[in-house]
Amino acid sequence: MNRIDADRKAAVIASLTVKSKKKRIRQKALKKALQQSGGQRYSESVSVADLPVTVLLQLGKAFLKEEEAVKHYYNAGKPEFYKNKTLLCEVLETKARQLPEAQWIAFKEELSKQKAQRSRTVTAR
Repeated sequence: MNRIDADRKAAVIASLTVKSKKKRIRQKALKKALQQSGGQRYSESVSVADLPVTVLLQLGKAFLKEEEAVKHYYNAGKPEFYKNKTLLCEVLETKARQLPEAQWIAFKEELSKQKAQRSRTVTAR
């Protein structure tokens, strides 16, 4: 556990008021409080750079449709986003880690499905 997580855990413990002295009940309350206070951030990184732009945009529109890089990828009026694949990849990789747990799992499943599909088509050639 890194320093920031330890500090956050200590702060949650200090603010937690559980009257029970039983360890199991205190641990459940701590886990619940940690999930409510911002939960887990995922240190696992995902790599999307090897996927084509159409797949990246599909993933972005499915999970991160409010991001500027996803919304304005084909908009020539926004030159910083227009056909900027590196920015699109960077946004997908960083913002995906900030998704709620259920969406993060769905994102990873869709990403692995797309990569498996791409590898099948490449090896079939």
